[in-house]
Amino acid sequence: MFVKEIPENLEADFTLIGSGPASITLALKLSKKFKVLILEAGDYDYKEDQNDFFSGQVIGDPYFKLEYARIRALGGSSQHWGGACRPMDKIDFKNWLITKNDLDPYLSEASKILNIKKSEDKLVDLKNFYSFDILDSDVNFRYKYFDFIRDNKNIFCCLNTPLLTLEGKDEIEYLEVFNNSRKKKIKGKKVILCAGGIENSRILLWSREKSQNDFLKSLPLGQYWSEHPSGIVGHIIADRKKFSRFLNLNISPNAAFLEEKKINNVRINFLDYTNNPGIGYKYIIKDFLCVAPNLGKKLLETFQKDYRLHCQVGVRATGSQSANKLNRIELSKNEFDKNGIPKSVLFWKIYNDFHKSVFESLKELGAELLKKDIGRVGIDRFIVDQEDFIPNLEDRVFGNYHHMGGTVMGKNQDSVVDQNLKVHGVKNLYVAGSSVFPDSGGWANPTLTIVQLSLRLSDHLQIKV
Repeated sequence: MFVKEIPENLEADFTLIGSGPASITLALKLSKKFKVLILEAGDYDYKEDQNDFFSGQVIGDPYFKLEYARIRALGGSSQHWGGACRPMDKIDFKNWLITKNDLDPYLSEASKILNIKKSEDKLVDLKNFYSFDILDSDVNFRYKYFDFIRDNKNIFCCLNTPLLTLEGKDEIEYLEVFNNSRKKKIKGKKVILCAGGIENSRILLWSREKSQNDFLKSLPLGQYWSEHPSGIVGHIIADRKKFSRFLNLNISPNAAFLEEKKINNVRINFLDYTNNPGIGYKYIIKDFLCVAPNLGKKLLETFQKDYRLHCQVGVRATGSQSANKLNRIELSKNEFDKNGIPKSVLFWKIYNDFHKSVFESLKELGAELLKKDIGRVGIDRFIVDQEDFIPNLEDRVFGNYHHMGGTVMGKNQDSVVDQNLKVHGVKNLYVAGSSVFPDSGGWANPTLTIVQLSLRLSDHLQIKV
């Protein structure tokens, strides 16, 4: 049920901070047996003044404003989510405490929550690549689960109730919130942060700074933040008939190739530029004339005879990022939101692990297309040179609004939560969502993994109660 004010005598078994996919997934499961309190900082729907709380500073490579792609409202960022879903590959878990086998049992239920259908990977006639579908979800959690929350007597959802800070020592003793126009301190038996890949870090960093105890002192809060760099990284001129079957495909290198080259996972897809023949061909042929004169002359002759014999294709790559503690969230020293909490500062660079992964993948793709006489691949110079930063990069490679890391999973001093997403050294505090990813988890869109992790966490919590 929705309540304007937190009931004074409410003793919730679980207190969820945020109301996005992670939180609502947990509420769906836990409310069957337990009382659940959801604290959402925003209203039912997006309001521009609310989202100013998400603004902040970015230092490093060009990036979106931090308030973009984040919604402070019921349903969280699913209110304007594009709906792309993809399970992570087995190899993507190489740096995680859990494996694909730990999450696969939750794939079917997660797919139902997200209204997506199962898809099978497909083989293509390329030695070191496979093809797959990007699964689509039409779920806006605000609309799909509004009635469920409203009618559930075990759920108490308070909107416009931002969490100000957590206080405790070896457990959360109380939460300070702003509810119904005043500050309140409430107790939580078990507290689960579900506020997103930036806000989870911000909440914990501020709670550590404000606490009178050694609360969260030794944890690497905000560190190992990651994204999925994506952009145009090359081009192809190909035989139209032979290449047409690839135009609608998404392909990735197989695990054996990734392990052999010691690179991260990459998604490659193709953009048909044929409807703009003049501009694209001139650029591509000029490039080929410089690096491969004989091939360039042959392509020029073919183009001059009939450009329709060939197709011109842009190559888009989306890649993963390895864990790097220099990519991080910190608190601003001079910018504060309306509640007096420091705004976030994101330090983010792409680094050359992305460039290396893309280069090796496209080099192999080019070799296979050449062997089959299908087409010729041209790799952009900044990828070939594997440069860390390219001026004016924003129109070529950028982030994907995929905020991951900051409260990473691990078993040592370089992590924040354990394999069950409990914060190290704090008895009753958990973190859900993509902020627990120890790296970007391959290139896969993270929402499906977020829901799977939340379902797994709900099972663990019910055993622990």
